[in-house]
Amino acid sequence: MATLKDIAKLAGVNKSTVSRALDGIGGVGEEKRKEILKIADELGYIPDESAKVLAGKNAKTVGIILPELDCNYYANVVGTIEMKLKERGYSLIIGQSGFRAEDELHYLKLFIRKKVDGIIFDLYNTDVFMKQYEGIKKSINVPIVFIESSLNLPDYGMIEIDNHYGVELAIEQFAKSGFKRVGFISEFLSSKVRLPAFEDALRKFGIPIDRSLIKIGKERLEDGGYLRMKELIAQGPLPEALFASYDTMAHGALKALAEHGIKVPQDISIIGFDNIRESSYFTVPLTTVAPPVIEMSEIAVGNLLEKIEKKENSAVQHISLKPRLIIRKSTIVL
Repeated sequence: MATLKDIAKLAGVNKSTVSRALDGIGGVGEEKRKEILKIADELGYIPDESAKVLAGKNAKTVGIILPELDCNYYANVVGTIEMKLKERGYSLIIGQSGFRAEDELHYLKLFIRKKVDGIIFDLYNTDVFMKQYEGIKKSINVPIVFIESSLNLPDYGMIEIDNHYGVELAIEQFAKSGFKRVGFISEFLSSKVRLPAFEDALRKFGIPIDRSLIKIGKERLEDGGYLRMKELIAQGPLPEALFASYDTMAHGALKALAEHGIKVPQDISIIGFDNIRESSYFTVPLTTVAPPVIEMSEIAVGNLLEKIEKKENSAVQHISLKPRLIIRKSTIVL
């Protein structure tokens, strides 16, 4: 395996110069840096990150803990974060919790043991985390930025997407169309946040809350949307409008409606949440609430790296970002 000494010999410099060039540290001319990188690449040099950590240097590795990668929403979050980290010379390792509190804590402790430089934490089980926080914080020795969280922890950055505001945008659109029978489909995970927001928005716009039009089950993604829509169709009469907890669930609902010859938006209007890439290509392009995922991810990376690199004025920031509504053909616009 190639070493720094091998590269230094071929480049005609000492090992410290090679190390600075590979780490992107100043003090090495641009032409010489390119030469060193070319030699390292030709030799197949792989840096020993564990040796860097033992020497007190950053391994330039960030961990992210998030519920899953199955849906496009979280894939988009990870893709943006990984791209922004790569631009700054950092790599990303991923821990998927499966929405389980024990796995969230498992990955937090594992990443700390692995001596990552920082952690981006998409925390789902906030109540469990806060109950154990006093014990957990004693072991946290790296910067953490929480995303999609409104926790009040003054020592850590928080980048929140305002779900309540986003759901309110959807219900306001239904209210503008004069709808009074509005349904809701979800699964037990996303309903934790979006059902209370849905009910609050109905109250705000004077739309009655009809519990028979609220369907929540254990099935997720397209399957969940398909089955919950089937339940609404079977019980009849249909709601005038439907809010789907997220776009993938709306996709399943559209399939169920099409099977029964029910037209969207002529017979029922639908709004989703997340603005996944495919939502504009559904059989009926979906009106959806678009959270600022890219902005959230970029801010999270910027805040975390400021803390890692101990830059001046790297104050802890608590930021709330507002979604916007994207109107497509699944809703009647009056």
